Amino acid sequence: WSYGGVALCDEESTFVGNYGYVERLSVREDKRRWRREIKDVHSCYTAVCVSNDERWLIAGTSDANLAAWRLDNGKRCWVQKTGAKKKPETLAINISLQTSRLLVAGAYGSLTLRDLESGKTIRRLPGHRGRVHDAVFTPDGARAVSVGEDRLIRIWDLATFENTDILEGHDVTIRCVAISPEGALAATGGEDDTLQVWSLETAERIACYFAGSDIRGCAFTGTREIIA
Repeated sequence: WSYGGVALCDEESTFVGNYGYVERLSVREDKRRWRREIKDVHSCYTAVCVSNDERWLIAGTSDANLAAWRLDNGKRCWVQKTGAKKKPETLAINISLQTSRLLVAGAYGSLTLRDLESGKTIRRLPGHRGRVHDAVFTPDGARAVSVGEDRLIRIWDLATFENTDILEGHDVTIRCVAISPEGALAATGGEDDTLQVWSLETAERIACYFAGSDIRGCAFTGTREIIA
């Protein structure tokens, strides 16, 4: 079966989601070390996320299920329905340890802020049209940035749940977003073959790079270095 999500945990292991299972694969030993499933759920995992302290694993499926495991004991903590009815797959998950919250992005403009301990919805963040392909917290957990099929970059104040800025620059679907370690910059990549860099302080684009093909993922490796 195809893999629907990947998350690095530490130097030795990677978590992946496939049809009905979440697996921990050992990089050094070249074998599977851990495998979990949700009973009575027979669908593909489409997003996987591991918290920075490597204690939480959150995974979402194509049939609107969201599940959490504690990696220190391997036990499942909760399973929640995302509430989506049409094309309910989870497309992105991000964890903020600063605020003990989750961002969960999906189809039909679905973007929700959830409690990490229970998985319950704190607030729905409406505004996007079409798929929300990615959403991330700023390092302090105070704001979030989301991107998607509507070609818009939305910045959210998570104290008021307001969409404070809408940035435009991509010509077609935006696939990914990353925030720099100090929280000053955002990088976005999309199907227009560009990687664009934005100032979150001024809400202005400060750089645009042509990649020659779709960009499906990006990450900061330092304050001024980006892998895409």
